[in-house]
This record gives sequence, structure tokens and C-alpha cells, in this order.
Amino acid sequence: MVTHGRVQPGLPFVGRERQLAELRDRIAGAHDGHGGLVLVSGPAGIGKTRLVEQACATAPVPVRWGRAVDEPGAPPLWPWRTALASLPAAPAQSAADAVFIDLEDAVVPAQKDEARAKAIAAIDTLDWGKRRLAVRVNDLTTPWGIRDLLELAESTRRLDFVILPKCESPGDVATAEGALQGSDIRLAALVETAKGVANVEAIAAAGTRLTAVLFGPGDYALDLGVIGGEADTAFALARIANAARAYGLTPIDGPYFEIANPEGCRAACKRAAALGYEGKMAIHPSQVEIANESFSPSARELAWAREVLDAMAAAGSAGRGAVKTRDGKMIDLVHIKIARKILERAGHE
Repeated sequence: MVTHGRVQPGLPFVGRERQLAELRDRIAGAHDGHGGLVLVSGPAGIGKTRLVEQACATAPVPVRWGRAVDEPGAPPLWPWRTALASLPAAPAQSAADAVFIDLEDAVVPAQKDEARAKAIAAIDTLDWGKRRLAVRVNDLTTPWGIRDLLELAESTRRLDFVILPKCESPGDVATAEGALQGSDIRLAALVETAKGVANVEAIAAAGTRLTAVLFGPGDYALDLGVIGGEADTAFALARIANAARAYGLTPIDGPYFEIANPEGCRAACKRAAALGYEGKMAIHPSQVEIANESFSPSARELAWAREVLDAMAAAGSAGRGAVKTRDGKMIDLVHIKIARKILERAGHE
């Protein structure tokens, strides 16, 4: 069982009534007012599906269930990458700033149309709170990409933006914008190929719906031919961030795949923040707090910003454009802009 990133002992599959009661208890424990995940696994043919159906039907909290998408023949009832059992409280109460439903890598080809229909139903009926809501559609070279965009534009009202995967050119942006005509849905370009990185400045300058540029490290490493090792993505990270900032867009770093390595995730967040990224995609609830902390101003930075504004206000009254802080560092007019940006990012006036 996995709950909020804590791995607990597996659920032994013996004693039907006992297991039913224990599974109901674990569903309630995973919920905990915040949503969570419960994983049941075991050999084929021992009745796992029936047990889960019974437990969900009689659980003390509402619950949806589905099979993992890598189980042969299994329908992904709810196309969320990390969820086997996804509890409805999770989207509204998550600490994430945005939530996206994945129709691309998380859904097997045979279930693409069904997953799209269920995603559309979920968008306007579930409580997503104040989080920005997105859908990662299939890429435009597949049989499903354009249909995803057309049906989302026609059928949803709550959707904030669409993540366009394998975005490689301004033409991809134009095609997506054309399919979204008549809606208010914005676009986020997911750059995850060598060609996409080579064209990222032109991509960032394209269209009128584009609001962010995201980096996809997994597919990018594959496209570079890096197999069995860690790709050096420094060049792509820097170029994507610079292109996004140059054209007034928000750069968002891609996911960190080692769920059990929080310090590695923290280091990746810090590296992206130092390059100008404003956030990071998370593939597990345990990564959300790390990302939020890494991309938010620290208490020390907030204190520095306030000191700068106070010092420069006093300097301005005295007719000076530059002054020293208490730690002996020179500050001038540009530091006023930096200080205001820090306070703005923290949500302070």
C-alpha cells in the first residue's frame, strides 16, 4: 500500500472477510481528508477485482478504483498516472498549484477514446478546488491528438489549459490553437525532443494561447540516444527557460522519477530554480511539498527583500541611488525590482 509517499507492508491476500475489513480500513486511512492511494496486488485468478469492488462499495469514504495501466488488458478507468485507487478529496485538497489529467503515456492505445470521455466527465463534475486544471493530450502525430483537442474545446468549461506533448515547431502550436478555437483553453508546450529544443525560441514566440513551456526529460534523453544512464540535460534546461522568459511565458521543469529519493528531487528543483524555472511537475504526492518549498522564497530571502526596499527608500529620500546593506553588499535600483519580484512570488504586497 502506498499512502502519501509512505510505503507500507503489502496486503497479504488470505481470509476473505478479514481482508475485506482490512482493505476498507486502509482506504479510510489513505483518505485522511487529503486523498491517497491504495495498491492491491497478487497472483491472477484469486479474486482481487471482486474484493476491491466490495471494499470500495462499502468503504467509509467515497472512492474510485481502477487497474494499473500496465496490467495486460486492464482498462484505465481514471487516467491519472500515479493512481490505482484515487480518492476524490485529493484534487481539491492537494497542495499542488495545478493538476493535470494524462491522456498520453498513462493510457494504453486501446483505451484512448474511453479515457478521453471519462476525463471530460471528470473535469466538470469533480471538485478540483482552486487548482489550475490541465489535460495532457496525445501528440499531434497520433490518431488521438486532434480529437482530444476538439472534444476538450467543445465539451469542457472548467479546463484551464492543455499540455501539448512532443511540441517541435510553431506549426504544432498553430495546429493546436486551431483545434481549440471557440474555447478559452490556454496551451502549454511540452518540449521533449531534440528538434523541440532546437526550435524552442520559435515555439515560445508562436500563437496567442501559449502560457508556459514545459521540459520533458524522459523523452528528451531517449531522443538524444542516452540509454541506461542519466542524460546531461543542462543545455536543454537552460535554453528552454531562456526562451520562455524571453517571450513572457512560464518555464516549468519536468518530473523527477526517483520517488524514493527526496533529496535528489530537492536538488533537481534547486537546479531548475537557479536556471529561472518557476515550478516542477510532480509524479507523486510526496514531491509536491519539496517543489513548493524549492520554488518559493525562503524566510531569509523575504527578509532581504524587505531590507532592500527599506534601505532604498531611505537612500532615495537622501538623493542616493545606491547603498550598502547591513551585510556590506552594494544594492542599487535593480535590486528594488528583484526585491519586489521576491515578495510578489511569495504572495506579499
